[in-house]
This record gives sequence, C-alpha cells and structure tokens, in this order.
Amino acid sequence: MIEICTENFEDEIIRSQGMVLLEFTAQWCGVCRSVERLVDTVGHEIPDVKFCFADVDKNPELARKFSVRGVPTFIVFDEGELRSRKAGALTKRDLYEMLGRKPHGIRV
Repeated sequence: MIEICTENFEDEIIRSQGMVLLEFTAQWCGVCRSVERLVDTVGHEIPDVKFCFADVDKNPELARKFSVRGVPTFIVFDEGELRSRKAGALTKRDLYEMLGRKPHGIRV
C-alpha cells in the first residue's frame, strides 16, 4: 500500500488513472489494525486497483478535506473522482462491492 500525504495526494490519487482505494487510518486504531490484513489481501487479489492509506494524525488536513470523522474510513476514487465511501470495519465482500467487483469463487 502506498502512504498518502498532502504532498503526494494529487499525483497518487487525483491524477491516477483507474481506481484507487484510500483508507484513512491511525496507528492507535484497533479496528484499523484488524482490517489491515484483509485490505492487503484484497489489494493482491485486485491488482488493477491502487491501494493507499493516509494516517489521520499525520495528515489532519486531508482528513478534514474529506470530513473523516472516524477510522477506518475507506474512499474509492475512479479517474480522480470520488465514487464511494464507507466508515468502520468492512468485510471482504464490502471491499469488493465498493470496488464494483464480485467476489466469485473466494471466501468472504
């Protein structure tokens, strides 16, 4: 996963071709740690989507820009446009659905 900050946000998210999943997270967040492996697994299963994260404590301006009120918060961008967002612990099925994919033949 690519770490996002104010300096690389435009290049990695807005100017990125294709779909990007941005997870707002925090080191102190237990739920964030619990979904970390799941997000990493889905990232390997869907290689045409760019998976990124931003720590809200290191990047409060980005968190404010996207009205992040809790972590984890997942935001999907497609061709630089915000397409969907969900907050809280997600399942594998939730992640696939956010990305417009169907999890055929895999456990969810």
